[in-house]
Amino acid sequence: MDQNALKFIEHRQAVLRDAYNAYKLQFRPSLSSGTTKKWAWDHWSDDDVDRIIAETLKDEVNQRGGRSVKDLPESFREGVGVWIRDFLDDTGSMFRIYRKSGFDVDKALPALRELLKFRIEHRKELLWSPIPHEDTFISSELVKNTTWRPSSNYSRRASTSAQSPRASPVPDYDIPLKSNSSHQNGLVLTKSSSVADSLLQLYPHSSRDPNRRPIIVVSVRLLDAAAAAAGSQDNGSTAAAVSPTPITQALAAFERLRCYLAESFSNDKGEIDPLQFILIIDLAGGRVSSAAWDMVKWLVRDATDQFHGMCSAVFVVNYSWEFGAIWSFIKHVLPASAKARVIFPALKELSDYLGTDALPPSLGGSSIYTLPYYQAPFNATIETRLTPPRHLDLSIEQATRAPPSTSAQPVRAHRVSLKHLHSTSHENPYYGYPATVEEGIDCYGRPVRVQRSKRRKRDLIRTLLWLLLLRFRERTALLLWYFKNLSRRMTSNKRGSLFVLVAIALLVALLLPAGRRRLLWHLTN
Repeated sequence: MDQNALKFIEHRQAVLRDAYNAYKLQFRPSLSSGTTKKWAWDHWSDDDVDRIIAETLKDEVNQRGGRSVKDLPESFREGVGVWIRDFLDDTGSMFRIYRKSGFDVDKALPALRELLKFRIEHRKELLWSPIPHEDTFISSELVKNTTWRPSSNYSRRASTSAQSPRASPVPDYDIPLKSNSSHQNGLVLTKSSSVADSLLQLYPHSSRDPNRRPIIVVSVRLLDAAAAAAGSQDNGSTAAAVSPTPITQALAAFERLRCYLAESFSNDKGEIDPLQFILIIDLAGGRVSSAAWDMVKWLVRDATDQFHGMCSAVFVVNYSWEFGAIWSFIKHVLPASAKARVIFPALKELSDYLGTDALPPSLGGSSIYTLPYYQAPFNATIETRLTPPRHLDLSIEQATRAPPSTSAQPVRAHRVSLKHLHSTSHENPYYGYPATVEEGIDCYGRPVRVQRSKRRKRDLIRTLLWLLLLRFRERTALLLWYFKNLSRRMTSNKRGSLFVLVAIALLVALLLPAGRRRLLWHLTN
Protein backbone atom coordinates (compact mmCIF):
# COMPACT_ATOMS: atom_id res chain seq x y z
CA MET A 1 0.00 0.00 0.00
CA ASP A 2 1.20 3.50 -0.82
CA GLN A 3 2.40 4.90 2.50
CA ASN A 4 2.69 8.43 1.12
CA ALA A 5 -0.96 8.35 0.13
CA LEU A 6 -1.94 7.12 3.58
CA LYS A 7 0.07 9.91 5.21
CA PHE A 8 -1.64 12.43 2.94
CA ILE A 9 -5.07 11.08 3.89
CA GLU A 10 -4.30 11.22 7.60
CA HIS A 11 -2.89 14.73 7.19
CA ARG A 12 -6.07 15.87 5.47
CA GLN A 13 -8.07 14.33 8.30
CA ALA A 14 -6.08 16.37 10.83
CA VAL A 15 -6.57 19.57 8.82
CA LEU A 16 -10.28 18.87 8.51
CA ARG A 17 -10.52 18.16 12.24
CA ASP A 18 -8.85 21.49 13.11
CA ALA A 19 -11.24 23.37 10.85
CA TYR A 20 -14.20 21.54 12.39
CA ASN A 21 -13.06 22.37 15.92
CA ALA A 22 -12.78 26.03 14.96
CA TYR A 23 -16.27 25.81 13.44
CA LYS A 24 -17.69 24.39 16.67
CA LEU A 25 -16.09 27.16 18.71
CA GLN A 26 -17.60 29.74 16.40
CA PHE A 27 -21.09 28.22 16.53
CA ARG A 28 -21.47 27.08 20.13
CA PRO A 29 -24.56 25.32 21.54
CA SER A 30 -27.08 27.60 23.20
CA LEU A 31 -27.77 27.26 26.92
CA SER A 32 -31.53 27.14 26.50
CA SER A 33 -31.91 24.46 23.83
CA GLY A 34 -28.53 22.74 23.98
CA THR A 35 -28.39 22.68 20.17
CA THR A 36 -25.85 24.34 17.94
CA LYS A 37 -26.95 27.49 16.15
CA LYS A 38 -26.12 27.09 12.47
CA TRP A 39 -24.94 29.96 10.29
CA ALA A 40 -27.84 29.59 7.86
CA TRP A 41 -30.43 30.46 10.51
CA ASP A 42 -28.65 33.78 11.11
CA HIS A 43 -29.81 34.87 7.65
CA TRP A 44 -32.85 32.68 6.98
CA SER A 45 -36.15 32.22 8.75
CA ASP A 46 -38.80 29.51 8.52
CA ASP A 47 -40.59 31.59 5.90
CA ASP A 48 -37.46 31.60 3.73
CA VAL A 49 -37.24 27.81 3.90
CA ASP A 50 -40.94 27.47 3.04
CA ARG A 51 -40.40 29.82 0.11
CA ILE A 52 -37.56 27.65 -1.24
CA ILE A 53 -39.76 24.54 -0.94
CA ALA A 54 -42.64 26.28 -2.72
CA GLU A 55 -40.41 27.49 -5.57
CA THR A 56 -38.98 24.00 -6.07
CA LEU A 57 -42.36 22.22 -6.06
CA LYS A 58 -44.03 24.81 -8.30
CA ASP A 59 -43.19 23.01 -11.55
CA GLU A 60 -44.53 19.71 -10.24
CA VAL A 61 -47.74 21.39 -9.12
CA ASN A 62 -48.21 22.95 -12.57
CA GLN A 63 -47.66 19.59 -14.27
CA ARG A 64 -50.49 18.13 -12.18
CA GLY A 65 -52.90 20.96 -12.92
CA GLY A 66 -52.66 22.66 -9.55
CA ARG A 67 -52.50 26.36 -8.86
CA SER A 68 -50.22 26.59 -5.83
CA VAL A 69 -48.33 24.45 -3.38
CA LYS A 70 -51.27 24.72 -1.00
CA ASP A 71 -53.15 22.33 -3.28
CA LEU A 72 -50.77 19.57 -2.20
CA PRO A 73 -51.65 17.34 0.75
CA GLU A 74 -50.86 19.06 4.02
CA SER A 75 -49.07 16.01 5.41
CA PHE A 76 -46.79 15.96 2.37
CA ARG A 77 -45.90 19.65 2.71
CA GLU A 78 -45.22 19.24 6.42
CA GLY A 79 -43.11 16.14 5.78
CA VAL A 80 -40.95 17.92 3.21
CA GLY A 81 -40.53 20.86 5.59
CA VAL A 82 -39.44 18.62 8.46
CA TRP A 83 -37.04 16.73 6.19
CA ILE A 84 -35.38 19.93 4.90
CA ARG A 85 -35.11 21.45 8.39
CA ASP A 86 -33.50 18.26 9.67
CA PHE A 87 -30.86 18.69 6.97
CA LEU A 88 -30.30 22.32 8.00
CA ASP A 89 -29.76 21.12 11.58
CA ASP A 90 -27.08 18.62 10.49
CA THR A 91 -23.81 19.99 11.88
CA GLY A 92 -21.59 18.01 9.52
CA SER A 93 -23.43 18.98 6.34
CA MET A 94 -23.55 22.65 7.28
CA PHE A 95 -19.84 22.58 8.13
CA ARG A 96 -18.93 21.02 4.78
CA ILE A 97 -20.95 23.59 2.81
CA TYR A 98 -19.48 26.42 4.89
CA ARG A 99 -15.95 25.11 4.36
CA LYS A 100 -16.47 24.58 0.61
CA SER A 101 -17.45 28.27 0.31
CA GLY A 102 -14.25 29.39 2.01
CA PHE A 103 -16.07 30.16 5.29
CA ASP A 104 -17.87 33.00 3.51
CA VAL A 105 -21.58 33.24 4.28
CA ASP A 106 -22.31 35.30 1.16
CA LYS A 107 -21.00 32.43 -0.99
CA ALA A 108 -22.40 29.64 1.18
CA LEU A 109 -26.05 30.76 1.16
CA PRO A 110 -26.53 30.51 -2.66
CA ALA A 111 -24.77 27.12 -2.66
CA LEU A 112 -27.03 25.93 0.17
CA ARG A 113 -30.12 27.15 -1.69
CA GLU A 114 -29.16 25.17 -4.81
CA LEU A 115 -28.44 22.09 -2.73
CA LEU A 116 -31.84 22.30 -1.02
CA LYS A 117 -33.54 22.55 -4.41
CA PHE A 118 -31.63 19.49 -5.60
CA ARG A 119 -32.67 17.51 -2.52
CA ILE A 120 -36.33 18.40 -2.98
CA GLU A 121 -36.30 17.60 -6.71
CA HIS A 122 -34.51 14.26 -6.16
CA ARG A 123 -36.24 13.31 -2.91
CA LYS A 124 -37.46 10.01 -4.39
CA GLU A 125 -33.91 8.91 -5.18
CA LEU A 126 -32.47 10.13 -1.87
CA LEU A 127 -35.23 8.42 0.13
CA TRP A 128 -35.17 5.17 -1.81
CA SER A 129 -34.95 2.09 0.36
CA PRO A 130 -35.00 -1.66 -0.25
CA ILE A 131 -37.64 -1.75 2.49
CA PRO A 132 -41.05 -1.77 0.75
CA HIS A 133 -42.74 1.62 1.23
CA GLU A 134 -46.35 1.37 2.25
CA ASP A 135 -48.89 4.06 3.04
CA THR A 136 -47.86 4.13 6.68
CA PHE A 137 -46.90 7.35 8.37
CA ILE A 138 -43.72 7.18 10.43
CA SER A 139 -42.87 10.40 12.22
CA SER A 140 -39.31 11.65 12.29
CA GLU A 141 -39.41 11.63 16.09
CA LEU A 142 -40.29 7.94 16.03
CA VAL A 143 -37.40 7.18 13.69
CA LYS A 144 -34.92 9.06 15.87
CA ASN A 145 -36.02 7.42 19.13
CA THR A 146 -36.24 3.87 17.84
CA THR A 147 -33.86 1.03 17.12
CA TRP A 148 -35.13 -1.34 14.44
CA ARG A 149 -34.33 -4.98 13.81
CA PRO A 150 -35.68 -7.62 11.44
CA SER A 151 -38.37 -9.92 12.72
CA SER A 152 -38.17 -13.68 12.81
CA ASN A 153 -40.24 -13.88 9.63
CA TYR A 154 -37.29 -13.18 7.35
CA SER A 155 -38.01 -13.64 3.66
CA ARG A 156 -36.66 -12.84 0.23
CA ARG A 157 -38.48 -10.89 -2.42
CA ALA A 158 -38.20 -12.75 -5.72
CA SER A 159 -37.53 -10.70 -8.83
CA THR A 160 -40.16 -10.67 -11.59
CA SER A 161 -37.62 -10.23 -14.35
CA ALA A 162 -35.18 -12.77 -15.66
CA GLN A 163 -32.66 -9.97 -16.13
CA SER A 164 -32.76 -8.91 -12.50
CA PRO A 165 -29.91 -9.74 -10.15
CA ARG A 166 -30.36 -12.05 -7.25
CA ALA A 167 -32.77 -10.51 -4.81
CA SER A 168 -31.54 -8.45 -1.89
CA PRO A 169 -32.81 -9.32 1.58
CA VAL A 170 -36.15 -7.65 2.32
CA PRO A 171 -37.08 -8.47 5.91
CA ASP A 172 -40.47 -8.03 7.56
CA TYR A 173 -40.01 -5.59 10.39
CA ASP A 174 -41.23 -5.74 13.91
CA ILE A 175 -42.28 -2.29 15.09
CA PRO A 176 -39.86 -1.03 17.57
CA LEU A 177 -38.33 -3.10 20.28
CA LYS A 178 -36.44 -0.63 22.47
CA SER A 179 -35.63 3.05 22.67
CA ASN A 180 -32.43 4.35 21.20
CA SER A 181 -30.57 4.74 24.46
CA SER A 182 -27.28 3.25 23.29
CA HIS A 183 -24.86 4.56 20.70
CA GLN A 184 -25.89 1.85 18.22
CA ASN A 185 -28.06 3.49 15.55
CA GLY A 186 -30.42 1.84 13.14
CA LEU A 187 -31.35 -1.76 12.55
CA VAL A 188 -28.79 -4.53 12.08
CA LEU A 189 -29.38 -7.23 9.50
CA THR A 190 -29.25 -10.82 10.63
CA LYS A 191 -26.59 -13.19 9.45
CA SER A 192 -27.27 -13.99 5.82
CA SER A 193 -25.22 -14.73 2.73
CA SER A 194 -27.54 -12.48 0.73
CA VAL A 195 -25.88 -9.39 2.13
CA ALA A 196 -23.01 -9.89 -0.31
CA ASP A 197 -25.47 -9.76 -3.25
CA SER A 198 -26.19 -6.03 -2.85
CA LEU A 199 -24.72 -3.50 -5.25
CA LEU A 200 -23.81 -1.17 -2.40
CA GLN A 201 -23.08 -2.36 1.11
CA LEU A 202 -22.88 0.02 4.07
CA TYR A 203 -20.84 -0.89 7.14
CA PRO A 204 -20.26 0.93 10.44
CA HIS A 205 -16.86 2.31 11.30
CA SER A 206 -13.99 0.03 12.18
CA SER A 207 -12.70 -0.28 15.73
CA ARG A 208 -9.22 0.55 14.39
CA ASP A 209 -10.29 3.84 12.84
CA PRO A 210 -9.90 6.73 15.33
CA ASN A 211 -11.88 9.00 12.97
CA ARG A 212 -14.90 6.65 13.10
CA ARG A 213 -15.47 6.69 9.34
CA PRO A 214 -18.18 4.33 8.01
CA ILE A 215 -17.47 2.25 4.93
CA ILE A 216 -19.36 1.80 1.66
CA VAL A 217 -18.48 -1.09 -0.66
CA VAL A 218 -19.44 -0.97 -4.36
CA SER A 219 -19.44 -4.31 -6.20
CA VAL A 220 -18.79 -3.55 -9.86
CA ARG A 221 -19.80 -7.06 -10.93
CA LEU A 222 -23.45 -6.21 -10.09
CA LEU A 223 -23.58 -2.94 -12.03
CA ASP A 224 -24.78 -4.44 -15.31
CA ALA A 225 -27.39 -6.60 -13.60
CA ALA A 226 -28.72 -3.64 -11.60
CA ALA A 227 -28.90 -1.48 -14.73
CA ALA A 228 -30.71 -4.25 -16.62
CA ALA A 229 -33.21 -4.70 -13.78
CA ALA A 230 -33.89 -0.96 -13.71
CA GLY A 231 -34.34 -0.87 -17.48
CA SER A 232 -36.90 -3.68 -17.43
CA GLN A 233 -39.63 -1.14 -16.58
CA ASP A 234 -39.87 -0.41 -20.32
CA ASN A 235 -41.21 -3.94 -20.77
CA GLY A 236 -43.99 -3.40 -18.24
CA SER A 237 -42.19 -5.12 -15.39
CA THR A 238 -42.39 -3.95 -11.78
CA ALA A 239 -38.80 -4.86 -11.00
CA ALA A 240 -37.75 -1.23 -11.32
CA ALA A 241 -39.68 -0.43 -8.16
CA VAL A 242 -37.50 -2.91 -6.29
CA SER A 243 -34.23 -2.40 -8.19
CA PRO A 244 -33.81 1.21 -9.35
CA THR A 245 -30.90 2.50 -11.39
CA PRO A 246 -27.39 2.20 -9.93
CA ILE A 247 -27.19 6.01 -9.69
CA THR A 248 -30.36 6.04 -7.59
CA GLN A 249 -28.98 3.35 -5.31
CA ALA A 250 -25.73 5.32 -4.96
CA LEU A 251 -27.65 8.51 -4.11
CA ALA A 252 -29.64 6.68 -1.45
CA ALA A 253 -26.50 5.05 -0.04
CA PHE A 254 -24.65 8.35 0.20
CA GLU A 255 -27.68 9.94 1.85
CA ARG A 256 -27.87 7.05 4.32
CA LEU A 257 -24.21 7.56 5.23
CA ARG A 258 -24.86 11.27 5.70
CA CYS A 259 -27.64 10.40 8.13
CA TYR A 260 -25.34 7.93 9.89
CA LEU A 261 -22.71 10.65 10.34
CA ALA A 262 -25.38 13.03 11.65
CA GLU A 263 -26.67 10.41 14.09
CA SER A 264 -23.16 9.68 15.34
CA PHE A 265 -22.73 13.37 16.24
CA SER A 266 -25.24 13.07 19.06
CA ASN A 267 -23.24 10.59 21.12
CA ASP A 268 -22.43 11.26 24.74
CA LYS A 269 -19.38 9.01 25.13
CA GLY A 270 -16.79 11.69 24.47
CA GLU A 271 -15.90 10.24 21.06
CA ILE A 272 -14.91 12.46 18.17
CA ASP A 273 -17.51 13.35 15.56
CA PRO A 274 -17.13 11.45 12.27
CA LEU A 275 -16.92 13.76 9.28
CA GLN A 276 -16.30 11.49 6.28
CA PHE A 277 -16.69 7.94 5.00
CA ILE A 278 -14.43 5.50 3.14
CA LEU A 279 -15.33 4.24 -0.33
CA ILE A 280 -14.18 0.76 -1.40
CA ILE A 281 -14.63 -0.24 -5.05
CA ASP A 282 -14.47 -4.00 -5.59
CA LEU A 283 -13.60 -4.76 -9.22
CA ALA A 284 -13.71 -8.55 -8.84
CA GLY A 285 -15.80 -10.11 -11.60
CA GLY A 286 -16.61 -6.73 -13.15
CA ARG A 287 -16.12 -5.54 -16.68
CA VAL A 288 -15.98 -2.23 -18.53
CA SER A 289 -19.53 -1.34 -19.62
CA SER A 290 -21.81 1.64 -20.09
CA ALA A 291 -23.15 1.21 -16.56
CA ALA A 292 -19.62 1.39 -15.16
CA TRP A 293 -18.90 4.53 -17.17
CA ASP A 294 -22.13 6.15 -15.96
CA MET A 295 -21.22 5.40 -12.36
CA VAL A 296 -17.72 6.82 -12.84
CA LYS A 297 -19.04 10.01 -14.43
CA TRP A 298 -21.55 10.46 -11.61
CA LEU A 299 -18.90 9.97 -8.94
CA VAL A 300 -16.50 12.42 -10.60
CA ARG A 301 -18.94 15.09 -11.77
CA ASP A 302 -22.08 15.11 -9.60
CA ALA A 303 -21.25 13.39 -6.32
CA THR A 304 -18.52 15.92 -5.54
CA ASP A 305 -21.13 18.72 -5.67
CA GLN A 306 -24.04 16.97 -4.00
CA PHE A 307 -22.00 15.33 -1.22
CA HIS A 308 -18.94 17.55 -1.12
CA GLY A 309 -16.20 16.65 1.34
CA MET A 310 -17.79 13.42 2.57
CA CYS A 311 -15.38 10.94 0.98
CA SER A 312 -12.11 10.57 2.88
CA ALA A 313 -10.39 7.93 0.74
CA VAL A 314 -11.08 5.55 -2.15
CA PHE A 315 -9.65 2.03 -2.01
CA VAL A 316 -9.78 0.09 -5.30
CA VAL A 317 -9.32 -3.65 -4.78
CA ASN A 318 -9.00 -6.53 -7.25
CA TYR A 319 -7.74 -4.13 -9.90
CA SER A 320 -6.99 -5.55 -13.36
CA TRP A 321 -5.77 -4.18 -16.68
CA GLU A 322 -9.31 -4.09 -18.08
CA PHE A 323 -10.06 -1.00 -15.99
CA GLY A 324 -6.95 0.85 -17.10
CA ALA A 325 -8.94 2.96 -19.58
CA ILE A 326 -11.34 4.14 -16.87
CA TRP A 327 -8.51 5.03 -14.52
CA SER A 328 -6.63 6.90 -17.25
CA PHE A 329 -9.77 8.97 -17.82
CA ILE A 330 -10.27 9.65 -14.12
CA LYS A 331 -6.65 10.70 -13.60
CA HIS A 332 -6.99 13.57 -16.06
CA VAL A 333 -10.32 14.74 -14.63
CA LEU A 334 -9.66 14.58 -10.90
CA PRO A 335 -7.72 17.35 -9.16
CA ALA A 336 -4.40 16.47 -7.60
CA SER A 337 -5.78 16.44 -4.04
CA ALA A 338 -8.54 13.99 -4.99
CA LYS A 339 -6.24 11.80 -7.08
CA ALA A 340 -3.89 11.45 -4.10
CA ARG A 341 -6.69 9.81 -2.09
CA VAL A 342 -7.13 6.89 -4.50
CA ILE A 343 -5.18 3.82 -3.35
CA PHE A 344 -4.86 0.37 -4.94
CA PRO A 345 -4.14 -1.97 -2.00
CA ALA A 346 -4.06 -5.73 -1.76
CA LEU A 347 -6.76 -7.40 0.32
CA LYS A 348 -4.29 -8.17 3.10
CA GLU A 349 -3.14 -4.54 3.23
CA LEU A 350 -6.74 -3.34 3.27
CA SER A 351 -7.68 -5.56 6.21
CA ASP A 352 -4.53 -4.55 8.08
CA TYR A 353 -5.40 -0.88 7.71
CA LEU A 354 -9.17 -0.95 8.31
CA GLY A 355 -9.51 -4.10 10.38
CA THR A 356 -11.62 -7.13 9.66
CA ASP A 357 -14.60 -6.09 11.79
CA ALA A 358 -15.76 -3.50 9.21
CA LEU A 359 -15.17 -5.50 6.00
CA PRO A 360 -17.36 -8.16 4.38
CA PRO A 361 -16.08 -11.74 4.02
CA SER A 362 -15.57 -11.18 0.28
CA LEU A 363 -12.83 -8.66 1.14
CA GLY A 364 -11.19 -10.71 3.86
CA GLY A 365 -13.29 -9.33 6.70
CA SER A 366 -15.64 -10.84 9.23
CA SER A 367 -18.52 -8.33 9.32
CA ILE A 368 -21.97 -9.73 8.59
CA TYR A 369 -23.89 -6.63 9.66
CA THR A 370 -24.75 -3.71 7.42
CA LEU A 371 -26.34 -0.33 8.01
CA PRO A 372 -30.06 -0.20 7.22
CA TYR A 373 -32.14 2.15 5.14
CA TYR A 374 -34.74 3.98 7.17
CA GLN A 375 -38.22 4.38 5.84
CA ALA A 376 -38.92 7.97 4.87
CA PRO A 377 -40.76 10.14 7.40
CA PHE A 378 -43.18 11.07 4.57
CA ASN A 379 -44.29 9.70 1.25
CA ALA A 380 -41.97 11.06 -1.44
CA THR A 381 -44.72 11.08 -4.07
CA ILE A 382 -47.35 13.79 -4.32
CA GLU A 383 -50.19 11.60 -5.60
CA THR A 384 -50.71 9.63 -2.38
CA ARG A 385 -52.22 11.48 0.54
CA LEU A 386 -50.48 10.37 3.69
CA THR A 387 -52.25 10.65 7.04
CA PRO A 388 -51.05 9.16 10.34
CA PRO A 389 -53.21 6.26 11.52
CA ARG A 390 -54.61 6.82 14.99
CA HIS A 391 -53.62 3.38 16.25
CA LEU A 392 -49.98 4.07 15.31
CA ASP A 393 -49.94 7.33 17.25
CA LEU A 394 -51.52 5.80 20.33
CA SER A 395 -49.85 2.40 20.54
CA ILE A 396 -46.44 2.67 18.95
CA GLU A 397 -45.25 6.23 19.33
CA GLN A 398 -46.25 6.47 22.98
CA ALA A 399 -44.82 3.04 23.77
CA THR A 400 -41.46 3.81 22.21
CA ARG A 401 -41.07 7.36 23.44
CA ALA A 402 -37.83 7.59 25.37
CA PRO A 403 -38.19 8.40 29.09
CA PRO A 404 -37.01 11.80 30.30
CA SER A 405 -33.25 11.88 30.50
CA THR A 406 -31.81 12.10 33.98
CA SER A 407 -28.19 12.36 32.89
CA ALA A 408 -26.11 15.46 33.40
CA GLN A 409 -26.45 18.34 31.00
CA PRO A 410 -23.88 18.43 28.18
CA VAL A 411 -20.84 20.55 28.70
CA ARG A 412 -21.15 23.96 27.12
CA ALA A 413 -18.38 24.73 24.65
CA HIS A 414 -16.51 27.76 25.94
CA ARG A 415 -13.23 29.60 25.61
CA VAL A 416 -10.55 29.14 28.25
CA SER A 417 -7.81 31.49 27.09
CA LEU A 418 -6.95 33.79 24.19
CA LYS A 419 -3.30 34.63 23.49
CA HIS A 420 -2.01 37.14 20.94
CA LEU A 421 1.34 36.17 19.44
CA HIS A 422 3.85 38.59 17.96
CA SER A 423 4.68 38.13 14.30
CA THR A 424 8.27 37.10 15.16
CA SER A 425 7.43 34.95 18.19
CA HIS A 426 8.91 31.45 18.23
CA GLU A 427 5.47 30.09 19.25
CA ASN A 428 3.80 31.61 16.20
CA PRO A 429 3.10 28.96 13.51
CA TYR A 430 2.45 31.77 10.99
CA TYR A 431 5.84 33.49 11.28
CA GLY A 432 5.73 36.98 9.87
CA TYR A 433 2.07 37.56 10.66
CA PRO A 434 0.45 38.31 14.02
CA ALA A 435 -1.62 35.36 15.23
CA THR A 436 -4.02 34.41 17.99
CA VAL A 437 -4.19 31.11 19.85
CA GLU A 438 -7.60 30.24 21.27
CA GLU A 439 -7.89 27.40 23.76
CA GLY A 440 -11.25 26.11 24.88
CA ILE A 441 -13.46 23.16 25.74
CA ASP A 442 -15.85 21.62 23.21
CA CYS A 443 -19.31 20.26 23.96
CA TYR A 444 -17.84 16.87 24.95
CA GLY A 445 -15.46 18.32 27.52
CA ARG A 446 -12.33 17.83 25.40
CA PRO A 447 -9.65 20.53 25.10
CA VAL A 448 -9.53 22.32 21.77
CA ARG A 449 -6.71 24.54 20.47
CA VAL A 450 -7.38 26.77 17.46
CA GLN A 451 -4.74 28.97 15.79
CA ARG A 452 -5.81 31.84 13.55
CA SER A 453 -3.97 34.48 11.57
CA LYS A 454 -4.94 37.14 9.03
CA ARG A 455 -2.18 37.00 6.44
CA ARG A 456 -2.12 40.63 5.38
CA LYS A 457 0.58 42.13 3.18
CA ARG A 458 1.18 45.10 5.44
CA ASP A 459 2.00 42.79 8.35
CA LEU A 460 4.51 40.94 6.20
CA ILE A 461 6.13 44.20 5.02
CA ARG A 462 6.33 45.45 8.59
CA THR A 463 8.02 42.21 9.68
CA LEU A 464 10.51 42.32 6.80
CA LEU A 465 11.45 45.92 7.64
CA TRP A 466 11.93 44.95 11.27
CA LEU A 467 14.17 42.03 10.31
CA LEU A 468 16.14 44.30 7.95
CA LEU A 469 16.66 46.77 10.77
CA LEU A 470 17.91 43.98 13.03
CA ARG A 471 20.22 42.70 10.30
CA PHE A 472 21.93 46.09 9.83
CA ARG A 473 21.58 47.32 13.38
CA GLU A 474 25.24 48.34 13.82
CA ARG A 475 25.42 49.99 10.43
CA THR A 476 22.18 51.84 11.12
CA ALA A 477 23.65 53.28 14.32
CA LEU A 478 26.74 54.40 12.40
CA LEU A 479 24.51 56.00 9.76
CA LEU A 480 22.62 57.96 12.39
CA TRP A 481 25.92 59.15 13.92
CA TYR A 482 27.12 60.39 10.53
CA PHE A 483 23.91 62.30 9.87
CA LYS A 484 24.10 63.87 13.29
CA ASN A 485 27.61 65.17 12.59
CA LEU A 486 26.56 66.27 9.13
CA SER A 487 23.87 68.47 10.52
CA ARG A 488 26.33 70.11 12.89
CA ARG A 489 29.08 70.72 10.31
CA MET A 490 26.68 72.03 7.69
CA THR A 491 25.47 74.68 10.09
CA SER A 492 28.95 75.69 11.40
CA ASN A 493 31.36 75.13 8.50
CA LYS A 494 31.25 76.35 4.91
CA ARG A 495 32.89 73.12 3.80
CA GLY A 496 29.86 71.10 4.81
CA SER A 497 29.02 70.02 1.28
CA LEU A 498 32.44 68.40 0.80
CA PHE A 499 32.09 66.59 4.10
CA VAL A 500 28.66 65.34 3.03
CA LEU A 501 30.09 63.75 -0.12
CA VAL A 502 32.89 62.09 1.83
CA ALA A 503 30.43 60.82 4.44
CA ILE A 504 28.13 59.35 1.81
CA ALA A 505 31.05 57.59 0.12
CA LEU A 506 32.12 56.09 3.44
CA LEU A 507 28.55 54.94 4.17
CA VAL A 508 28.25 53.24 0.80
CA ALA A 509 31.59 51.57 1.35
CA LEU A 510 30.51 50.34 4.77
CA LEU A 511 27.06 49.12 3.70
CA LEU A 512 28.16 47.28 0.57
CA PRO A 513 30.35 44.20 1.24
CA ALA A 514 32.49 44.77 -1.88
CA GLY A 515 33.02 48.44 -1.05
CA ARG A 516 33.91 47.62 2.54
CA ARG A 517 36.58 45.15 1.47
CA ARG A 518 38.03 47.65 -1.03
CA LEU A 519 38.14 50.40 1.64
CA LEU A 520 39.92 48.15 4.13
CA TRP A 521 42.45 47.18 1.46
CA HIS A 522 43.26 50.85 0.72
CA LEU A 523 43.60 51.67 4.42
CA THR A 524 45.96 48.76 5.13
CA ASN A 525 48.13 49.30 2.03
